Formats: sequence, structure tokens, C-alpha cells
Amino acid sequence: MDQRTRERLPVLPVPADTVDRRRRAAAELLAAAEHTRPGDLIPNTAGALRRAVAPKAAGHLTRAEEISTGRRRNLTNEESEAFWAFAAIEVLRLTGIRNEELLELTHHSVTRGSRHLTVRADRTPTKRM
Repeated sequence: MDQRTRERLPVLPVPADTVDRRRRAAAELLAAAEHTRPGDLIPNTAGALRRAVAPKAAGHLTRAEEISTGRRRNLTNEESEAFWAFAAIEVLRLTGIRNEELLELTHHSVTRGSRHLTVRADRTPTKRM
């Protein structure tokens, strides 16, 4: 293990917990907004967000409007970004692969063995615990 990795290992739970909380909060906000009629206040936001009235062409997106500023937010996109940030950090944390390997990772690259997760990067199988 690299010295730089050893030094950063004790603080790894901090970003992992942060992205997990962000993912859960974004999913809860999206679920609450989806169950709110357009134009109504979204529950559990202390009156800060209102479900935006969107045109029918963008019906698959859930948007909200901040009451104080009028800024529109795409809650569907925020939830997706929070999920993928969580997924990337969990893959890095659980497999130990490098960023470069993560960017090249596909479902064909991962094989589940009896005790090890095998990640094939650069055409060379590498065992990761």
C-alpha cells in the first residue's frame, strides 16, 4: 500500500458518510416532490420549496422552485448525481481500484468469485478484496 494511501485511510469514512447522507436526502426530497401536486409546497422543506409547474414535454423530470429566490431546481438530476457520487466512492472504497480503473469499469469488468471481487482493468485481472 502506498504511503499516501495509508495517510488518507483514517479519514475515508468522512466522505463515504457524507455522500451517503446526501444520497438519502436527495432521494427523500425527490420522493416527497413526486407525491406533491404542481404548485404546492413540498413537505419537510419548511416551506422553502414548491413543486414547479412543468410543461408536459418534461414530464419525466421533477422540478422544484425555491420560494425565496425563485431559482428552479431539477430534483431528478440532483438525485441521480447524488447516487452516482455515492456509487463511485463505494466502488473505490470497497475494491481499492484507482480512479483511472473506475473510469474504465463496465459490468463486463467485474466478476464475483467465492471470496474476492475480480476487477479486470487494462486487460489484466487484478484481485481486490
